[in-house]
Parts: sequence; structure tokens; C-alpha cells
Amino acid sequence: MEKRIGRSEQLTEITAQATARFSQLSTLLIRVAESQPVANQDLLRLLDERIDTIANRIPALARSIEEIKIDWNLL
Repeated sequence: MEKRIGRSEQLTEITAQATARFSQLSTLLIRVAESQPVANQDLLRLLDERIDTIANRIPALARSIEEIKIDWNLL
């Protein structure tokens, strides 16, 4: 039972991280759209960096979710 509670908390944290990253990316995309027809190079560089950071974090989050599925016998 204790392990299941811990995994539930871990899943909540994964959700919070994904939500925060989506929000950051959405905010940057809005700023790019507002700066059209020519977006500022610094803004585009920041967007590129955020995309890289998020893309690099996805495999770890996916692994954590897979571990939770295994622990909960969902696979």
C-alpha cells in the first residue's frame, strides 16, 4: 500500500512537470506569434532551447510512467 501511495505521488509530480513545461512552451509560442512577421532571434533561440530541454526530459518521464504501470500491474 505504501509503495502505491509513493507511486501515486510520483505520478502527480510527473503531471505537474509536464503541465509546467507545456505552459512554458505555450507562453513562448504566443510570444513568437505576437512578434510576427519577424520573430526576435533571441526569442527563437530561447524557444529552441526549451524544446531541447523538454525533449531530453521526456524519456525519463516515460520510463517513470512505465515503472508505475508495472508496479500497478497495468502492463
